[in-house]
Amino acid sequence: MPWMTPPELPWAAEAVLTGPVVTVLPACRVAATPAVDYDEALLGMSVPPGRQALRESRTAQVAEVPAAFGWALAGEIGAATADRWQGRFQAGRATTGDCKRLSAALAAGAHLDPVLAGFASDTPVLVTWVDGLEAVPISAMVLPGEVVHTTAGPVVSDLWTEPYQLTLRVGMALVSPDGTVVVRLSDEIGALLTDEHGPDRAGRAVARDLAGEVAKIWPCEELVATR
Repeated sequence: MPWMTPPELPWAAEAVLTGPVVTVLPACRVAATPAVDYDEALLGMSVPPGRQALRESRTAQVAEVPAAFGWALAGEIGAATADRWQGRFQAGRATTGDCKRLSAALAAGAHLDPVLAGFASDTPVLVTWVDGLEAVPISAMVLPGEVVHTTAGPVVSDLWTEPYQLTLRVGMALVSPDGTVVVRLSDEIGALLTDEHGPDRAGRAVARDLAGEVAKIWPCEELVATR
């Protein structure tokens, strides 16, 4: 019987060698895309019609970030463990039912390991999810030209490019073929969405941040033994 982390802890780690190939599933999107925020920094003011389309376009880009995070995480984990782990990743597919069960467990605050075991396949599986997604226009926070120091770095409020501050609550799990949750980790991570830093780069930035933590508990041949 594997050791199970209590539900209140956002991580788990099992000393199990996972093999040379890990199948990567698309991220389970649990969080809804935020509604368009039409507020200005000045209290009671709204974005004029000429800028509403830009806010709407930027908000639509927010919806693309979770998928970008899910696909980028494997590469970032590989880069972070390249000196210790010689495995590789391959793309796979998750069923709608699996993601729905994971979504229900997250919403209920239930222990995730029994649900994550249902993702088990012929190879170890990397499961990712996004269960929190907030997006705030910088121009709704401060006046034009002012600088906001976010968790992802400083950004200038610009009415004509509308940078957004993102906050994602993300999670990942590595599930062995027998259903053991080898690694499980979740965190809340900030990112920026701008003209130069689009959805793909924002998703990768979140993935890189999480991968830095995952690498500390990722099972590697030099560190663990097979069962």
